Amino acid sequence: MPFLTKQEVYDRFKMLSRNSSHFVWLLADLRYFETSLGWVFGFSVHGDVTLFALEPLIPGAPTEYNDKHQNDFNEAWKELSQAIEIKIAAFVSIYGSFLKILRTHGFQTVKVGQEPWVALSDCIPTGNAGKGVRAARNQAIRGGLQVEEWNYKDIQSDDQKRNVIKKILSGWKHERIIDLSGFMNSVDPFAFMKSRRYFIAKSENGKVWAYLVATEIPGIRSYFLEDLFMEHGAPRGTGELLTLEALVSLNNSGIQYASLGVVSVTSVETESARDLPKPIEWVLLKLPKILMSFYNFDGLEIFRKRFKPQKWENIHLAVKNYTVSEVSDTRAWFKVLYSLLKAFSPKVQISGKWLISFLINPIKKYPLTFSVGASSFLLFAWINDFGVLPQWALSQYGFTGEAPFSEWIFRSIISDFLYFSPEHFYIWGSIYFLIIAWSEKTHKKMFLIPFFLCSIILDDFVNYLLIIRPFDYIHPKIFKNLIAFKDVGGSLVMVTLVGLQICQFKKNREIVFTVIGLAIVFGFVFSSAKFNILVLNLNHFLFLCIGYLCGKLKFEYERHRSRMMSKNPPPVSRTVSPVFENKKLLTYSESGKKAA
Repeated sequence: MPFLTKQEVYDRFKMLSRNSSHFVWLLADLRYFETSLGWVFGFSVHGDVTLFALEPLIPGAPTEYNDKHQNDFNEAWKELSQAIEIKIAAFVSIYGSFLKILRTHGFQTVKVGQEPWVALSDCIPTGNAGKGVRAARNQAIRGGLQVEEWNYKDIQSDDQKRNVIKKILSGWKHERIIDLSGFMNSVDPFAFMKSRRYFIAKSENGKVWAYLVATEIPGIRSYFLEDLFMEHGAPRGTGELLTLEALVSLNNSGIQYASLGVVSVTSVETESARDLPKPIEWVLLKLPKILMSFYNFDGLEIFRKRFKPQKWENIHLAVKNYTVSEVSDTRAWFKVLYSLLKAFSPKVQISGKWLISFLINPIKKYPLTFSVGASSFLLFAWINDFGVLPQWALSQYGFTGEAPFSEWIFRSIISDFLYFSPEHFYIWGSIYFLIIAWSEKTHKKMFLIPFFLCSIILDDFVNYLLIIRPFDYIHPKIFKNLIAFKDVGGSLVMVTLVGLQICQFKKNREIVFTVIGLAIVFGFVFSSAKFNILVLNLNHFLFLCIGYLCGKLKFEYERHRSRMMSKNPPPVSRTVSPVFENKKLLTYSESGKKAA
């Protein structure tokens, strides 16, 4: 019979698979057809569209295709077309080598992703580009995390181990509002387990935080790091540690290459879509930005890049519209895109856990921003009544040099959360909160929170000592006007953070600092009607300089610390691999001495 069962496909897979995702055939809801030449196609039909998952399994599992394969494809395609009616055909997630055959057969193609491959003999990222992965891994080890490999037989016979994997997978799925679990995203960690290896990351007390499944690609003697799922709250570096130790273990067992998994959507290129119908070209170039707002494709790509893959294999979508479809090429492509959407079985799942995570995660990620924003908003509502700051509040809470010294700390803090008017709050307050959020994204909380607290406490003190107080000796009359001025708002803290953040630019930060500094100075020079107002506002340039100086010192300190740490050997991982007969203890230093 030309149509095969899953078990029969599995038997072919063990000899012929060469695409890293061919194993997903066994998990997805597909039909399988084998031609007289032994070519096996995996596909699903959605109305007029026939979606073919990956390349067919081909006898000999070629990595490159020649004229013979072109002729064989023509025969196989003819035989398949006689068995099932094909109106619109789409090959999904295929490599460039097979693409050449499809193009000669009249298929229109577009690049839709990339797949990183790691040479396991050199799987430890080195140099500056790899220090992020090494640092994260070392932090996980210092935190007591370790990696074990579980034998598939133990998982089959041990309900506790199976339940651990089920729990992590279920928790990961329920944290996402949209579940795409169909077609090429099908997941089942317990299917056809003989062809898979299981790695888990656990803490010293036995708590399992994550698991990774490595699936064999028999046709090219490689492995695919198929599933990496972590429980919410897993220690930092869990993913890096688990991935690196899996690569080390595969290398020790004689495997040469491993795929880190296809990254879709992020690399749709204008050049590859140029031969498509113009509406489709426009949609395919705009669609990635829309999809990335729902799913972290960009984050997946960045995570994989950190492991310094030796090769990125281009991934393509190929479509052919036959006359029997009776629709234009543009409409055929839209039908393919719609069929793909249906095939991935998107499900919106707003669970209580997701809702809590959706509300709490931004606050946990940006606690300082939310705290400052909420405090400012509440005070704006309570004191301003969403209007102009009352005179009594300005006299009682605004910072002024005339106030008793015992009130200075209190006034210095409170005044930074008050605003003169709705325009002051909504315009400058919004900019202020965005700058705080940017700072939180680029600095560790242990540094930024103390830095911010010092800023809101000491900004008015520093301003008084360096800007206002000297006029008591130089121009006493001006000094009296300066200390009488009452100030509110977080503008001094804001420009301090701007100065700090300028140091985050990798290039031209000195130019950026100079331009912003001159803009502040000349902006107040030309807008100040009185000399004392100009003097008061020059404090913004002073605090820009203070922030920039702090950022520069922090940068130099971290660079010095990084250089010193790079001279020390990395901590040793306690990775146990029960697959090996001698129960050998795997270590990072044994398999990746280049990291030191």
